[in-house]
Amino acid sequence: MTIPRRILFGFAAAVVLLGPFVVPVPGRFERIAALRSLGVVAHWGLPLAFTLLLWRRGPLRGRLPAAAGFAWLLTASCELLQGFVGRHPRWQDAGVDLAGVATAVGWVLARGRGRRLAYALVGLGFAVVPFQLREMPGFLLGSRLATQRFPLLADFEHDREMSLLDDNFDQGGEYRMVRDATSGSRVLSLRGEPGEIYPGVVIRGFPRDWSSRSALVFDARAASGGTAPLTVRLDDFLGRDDPVWVGEDFRLGPQWTRCVVDLKALRPRGGTRTFRLDDIDSMLFFLSRPDGDVTVQLDNITLE
Repeated sequence: MTIPRRILFGFAAAVVLLGPFVVPVPGRFERIAALRSLGVVAHWGLPLAFTLLLWRRGPLRGRLPAAAGFAWLLTASCELLQGFVGRHPRWQDAGVDLAGVATAVGWVLARGRGRRLAYALVGLGFAVVPFQLREMPGFLLGSRLATQRFPLLADFEHDREMSLLDDNFDQGGEYRMVRDATSGSRVLSLRGEPGEIYPGVVIRGFPRDWSSRSALVFDARAASGGTAPLTVRLDDFLGRDDPVWVGEDFRLGPQWTRCVVDLKALRPRGGTRTFRLDDIDSMLFFLSRPDGDVTVQLDNITLE
């Protein structure tokens, strides 16, 4: 039996346009932030192309609402399959898929009828891509600075460093750069309040291989008076998919203290696999369930 060419064409088109959403991504590529950002472009551009293809060919030809709905349903449902191929499903990606479909719909309507609403739909759809990538230029510049200064990880004297900081997955707290009243240098101030669980700040974008270093060293103090608990947590790349991490706890006083984390003595928490000091993905400083309004300050984070 001969398979009609239009069916073969449709199958090939579906593989090309949907395949990138469900194939495994090699780890060495997933570690590169600039390449990961291309995923946003793919999640916008491929649903756009798929919508136009369904509208132009096949059983949904000329039926724009049906073509758009089917295209988004297929591309968004690929998120459900990504967990089976070592990728990370995100509903945010399904939203970018929808923006690509909306751009295609707006383009078709604008060509055919020239409606202002259609042009607005195209503009909004296009705007999703730069909006999703708005933080990437700053992150890349900050990461380049971190590479140049390694093994210094952060001293908070450059504005670019702020692009490498993020909060601890909505666990509360706030952070900002401030001037130390004594030295005049800039430090990172982290604040937590009662009721927050693990208020903290995550630092990323530095070189990953720490295997030749023996210690993580930083200056810290409790700026709110009294004492404050501080935990340093390190996650390797494999920690994105399992609960294993390493870290150390400190009790800070009001005076600046030199804190030392012996990297070679750290033991995995949350599991038993070997922690990868040659593949560090992120560094987290957090306050564990503060019982009052607590502020700690950090400075001169480096490796020795």
